[in-house]
Amino acid sequence: MRPINVTVLQGQSVIIPLDVYQNPGDVYLDCVPSGGASYGVQASNDDPFSGSVPVNFTTVVPIAAATLTPKQAQLTSPIPRQLYVTVAAGTGSVAVRVVQMGVKG
Repeated sequence: MRPINVTVLQGQSVIIPLDVYQNPGDVYLDCVPSGGASYGVQASNDDPFSGSVPVNFTTVVPIAAATLTPKQAQLTSPIPRQLYVTVAAGTGSVAVRVVQMGVKG
């Protein structure tokens, strides 16, 4: 899969769909905040195309106090259907790069 790059601004949330049929499907995630954003990343098996906020999710990168420290995470099987990125507070944004292994783009 080609890397997915999104920038999430303060007060916004973004859903990033993943390919659950890919094997192996390891997912690598880089989060680089700017301006002291307080952000978090959740993984969910809810339908990413439903248009609603995921109800059932597992926290991948917990929402913490505003920081400028980049964070990385790795998800292994089973792969969730989506990642949900939220910037809860602060004055900045977070740049997120998602790479799912095994997918040819």
